[in-house]
Amino acid sequence: FKDRIFFIDGAHNESGFKKLELSIEEFLDKNFILIFGLNKNHDINPVINLIKRFKCKTIISQSSHPKSENIENIEKISLLRNLEHLYLYDNEISDIWAFTPQKNPYLKHLWLDGNNISTVAPFVTSLNEFSKQLTHVGLGRNPIVSKNWNQVFGKNIKTFQLQGLDIDNKILQELLSQEHGFPNLGHINLLGNKKITDLTPLLELEGLVQIYLDEKVHGSALDVLMRDDGANKLIENGVNVKYASWGYQ
Repeated sequence: FKDRIFFIDGAHNESGFKKLELSIEEFLDKNFILIFGLNKNHDINPVINLIKRFKCKTIISQSSHPKSENIENIEKISLLRNLEHLYLYDNEISDIWAFTPQKNPYLKHLWLDGNNISTVAPFVTSLNEFSKQLTHVGLGRNPIVSKNWNQVFGKNIKTFQLQGLDIDNKILQELLSQEHGFPNLGHINLLGNKKITDLTPLLELEGLVQIYLDEKVHGSALDVLMRDDGANKLIENGVNVKYASWGYQ
């Protein structure tokens, strides 16, 4: 965070946001990142209008305050046509069908880790054209129970965050063996997916740069050897393999 400016403001009503807009014009350049959370029973429209005006990268999350609001419905957020980067970590979102190519033509980075998404259906390219435009996606720590991983996301994907989704060898194979391939996929986070022992599908990713794997493997000693052998082959291919312990239950 060296050489970065942090501007902290407690605006919580229309008057406060008008003053905040003036401060932004005076002190910040156009490439700032907005991080905000809401208190319950507060109007979201002033901050929506601010995002529309400045077209800024936006992180929407829940604060630790006891009166903080969880985002459950993305309908109003989806009306922000100029969104490019949207971080919705740790909210209560279960439905993202409101995002469409028509309403959100520039949205390519969508981080939904830690929500209540139970299906990958909105990311099935034959059902939702919006999923084809995404390049960076975070779905980690969601209660996903879908089986149709062999139909999700398009070939433009560059980053997957899939930590803690109980992915096994079968799901990994289905995801990465799609006909269009993932020629641009460079970064994958698979922490917490301790059932993955066969990394063969990852060896087919020519653009893979970095992968996070869990330190632990659920399986036999042979399963551990298989996973380690696959990791070594990835390293030989120039992939940066990082191990870490999954910190969530």
